[in-house]
Amino acid sequence: FEEAILAGEAVDGDRLIEPEAQKEICAALAAHQGPGVSSVFEKFGGRHSYGALRVCRALMQAGRGD
Repeated sequence: FEEAILAGEAVDGDRLIEPEAQKEICAALAAHQGPGVSSVFEKFGGRHSYGALRVCRALMQAGRGD
């Protein structure tokens, strides 16, 4: 999904990740320095998957994230 979002395809993030989780993840990613998501994954203690973090990061990069 990450590649599709970045390629401009219409992917409904709300169908992939609960909106409240998206907000939480996007806020953590916005405060995070660096390109990787490992430290954000660790911050959440595994509560959110790497896939969810990457999808939210892609939504943010595409201007569609919270």
